[in-house]
Amino acid sequence: MAGAGPRDPEAAADRADEAPPPHATAGAAAPSAPAAEPRPAPPDVPPTPGPTAADETGVETDRFATLVAALTLHVARDELAASAAAWRHLLALPLSRAQRTAVDAAAQPACLAAAECLARAHALLAAGHARSAVAALAPLTAAPVAGVTACDLLPPEVAASAKALLAARVASDASVPAPKPLARGRALTAWIAGEAVRGSCVASDADAVTLLVRRDDGASFPRAAYADCEADAPTGAEAIEFGLAAARSGEPLLARAWSLVAAARGASTTARWLQLDAALR
Repeated sequence: MAGAGPRDPEAAADRADEAPPPHATAGAAAPSAPAAEPRPAPPDVPPTPGPTAADETGVETDRFATLVAALTLHVARDELAASAAAWRHLLALPLSRAQRTAVDAAAQPACLAAAECLARAHALLAAGHARSAVAALAPLTAAPVAGVTACDLLPPEVAASAKALLAARVASDASVPAPKPLARGRALTAWIAGEAVRGSCVASDADAVTLLVRRDDGASFPRAAYADCEADAPTGAEAIEFGLAAARSGEPLLARAWSLVAAARGASTTARWLQLDAALR
């Protein structure tokens, strides 16, 4: 264009710098702002202690191996209370995930054994075999080790029920009624000198039962404690009398087992059952 002077490159650059940005001009769309990057945590903040840290480290290897070996030995010896104590001790340590898995695997046979004892006892009670049920519970009655019992191998809610059963006691001020005589000819199993003897009732009183036992070489009439006898397929009423005999002879767990047999047979609302139950509270 006429009259225009020579172009000054530096002046043109200054004018470009002073020009408004493209998005500020009329009708221009503003570009979206870039997403904000997450702010990193200050480098001097220590990690939060807790299970995550334990999962990464666990118990020192040699110590862990020694403790698991002790648990495994108790399990192999069927020492359920000692197994439970060793298991609980290990679980209280800051185990790694792998160590926790190994500990549970080592304890599993003992846990299954405890559950089987309880299941067997329940099956025997359902069949009316109270004395055999008490014998099945024997592994769970071992003395506690470090305050832990064999029942602690069971799930918590099952353990609570089992402990309540095993804690049966005859009240010190209880007046336990004498059991009624058994029906003459009633089929029985009696435990005499550790041997199960089958026979039928000839006579009975509050303390003992005389049985007729027939064998190929003749008949005998052994006498057994009332509490050491068990009727075949007992009725609820008979179960109560066996329970009273057990309570009077100082066998509260057997008495409680008979009370459960009686209750399962619909006798838990009778006056005699309530007397038995009151004696065991």
